[in-house]
Amino acid sequence: MSNFSLPKSERICDQVLISEIFELGNTVKDFPVFAHYLLKDFNGKPLQVLFSVPKRNFKSAIKRNVLKRKMREAYRLNKNTLATVLKNKKQSMNIAFVYTGKEICTFEKLEKKIIAILDRLSEMHEKGLC
Repeated sequence: MSNFSLPKSERICDQVLISEIFELGNTVKDFPVFAHYLLKDFNGKPLQVLFSVPKRNFKSAIKRNVLKRKMREAYRLNKNTLATVLKNKKQSMNIAFVYTGKEICTFEKLEKKIIAILDRLSEMHEKGLC
């Protein structure tokens, strides 16, 4: 049975690691979600993630938190395809999902975008492009 949890150990909290992702990493875009990612050697966890909604686009913390919850849930339900690819290749990936839209999306639309990004990352990783 697949593991659909998102424990604290799979979230990125280290400021140095966050700045590395944005400075050294690559980007995959599927509007309104951008994913900045950075490949690393295997460190026990195949995936570590960060979710961000800029205050510039949504002044209300309630709206930002709603969008982050939706992105986390969509990622949590669909992360297993990329995680298995990374485990097989003995690598880990740090991903920062950034919501760049100006309006709040429905969960279904956000889930489609995150699935598309995860599929694109797993295809690129299988082909050796990232």
